Amino acid sequence: MGIENIVKEARAIARRRLSGHLLLVALQCLNDADIVSMAERRLTEDPLGRVEALRVLVMLCIEPQMAKSGEDKLE
Repeated sequence: MGIENIVKEARAIARRRLSGHLLLVALQCLNDADIVSMAERRLTEDPLGRVEALRVLVMLCIEPQMAKSGEDKLE
């Protein structure tokens, strides 16, 4: 699954207000332990704000990686 698809799935999950653990499974597809642990930490620290935490996680973690991956392809 490409990063673009993971971003779409993450947004869909946040919109449907489903459990953040589904997003963690998708994040594991990135094989990036730092991002997965950051996601787990956010969800643990802010259990009542999970949806917002997921949105912030997508903005701060996944989308910059997607942009970086796009830059790599252009070089």
